[in-house]
Amino acid sequence: MEMISCRSLRVSFGTTEVLSGINLEVPKGGWTAVVGPNGSGKTTLLRTVAGLQTSQGLIQIDGHSLGAYTRKEIAKQIAIVPQQPVIPHGMRVLDYVLLGRTSHLGIFETEKKSDIEMAHSSLDELDVSFAEARTMGTLSGGELQRVVVARALTQGSPVLLLDEPTTALDIGHQQEMLEVIDQLRYRLSLTVLATMHDLTLAGQYADSLILIEQGQVVASGSPQEVLTEEQITRHYGASIKVINDEFGPIVTPVRRKKLNSLE
Repeated sequence: MEMISCRSLRVSFGTTEVLSGINLEVPKGGWTAVVGPNGSGKTTLLRTVAGLQTSQGLIQIDGHSLGAYTRKEIAKQIAIVPQQPVIPHGMRVLDYVLLGRTSHLGIFETEKKSDIEMAHSSLDELDVSFAEARTMGTLSGGELQRVVVARALTQGSPVLLLDEPTTALDIGHQQEMLEVIDQLRYRLSLTVLATMHDLTLAGQYADSLILIEQGQVVASGSPQEVLTEEQITRHYGASIKVINDEFGPIVTPVRRKKLNSLE
């Protein structure tokens, strides 16, 4: 069964249509990556699926219309890791991660022992429990990214939305982050929808891809079907080569022309 299903999804900002007739399906436990040139509408699509952006069309989560959920109910179904999370000044790591339990608390209700245990467990899963007493502002880029994902896990939601989860990370931390997400997906039966800038990483980790340009789906399918030299050249205007690898396509840029050195 599809965990995420979008039909004829449209989003407009004023008179400008930024998403046009998007169809998308992600099966339970699947990982779909959304790729496309800058400004193609990837982040808008993710925010729309999360219920944070007004839209037209149908969005279903686990067979139920997103419009039938309250904001609190949506948070129990969907956790989102934004590209630029809002970090309260001076907040401790543990307190930040505990914010993931907000949708499970009643009015004026404080966190229970089980909520705190879940926060500790999420920090352990992301290997950042050592930092729980530190303030958010003292974390490195890689540590911060892991803590933000830990907060999302603490929500206990079956759907995880990731907006460029490897932004600002070096190549080692990029790989670490995606390996952790993939392990958690299998262990916790998560469904993952992620926007990804790096085509090689998208092809290596996601089960399926959709390529959007100017708010429209121009290709969808397996990484091998979407990440072809012809399609990447056409939609990105890039000179590239695609190398077939056992884990997925590797996309590498190729210099168009080498200028003669000045004598």
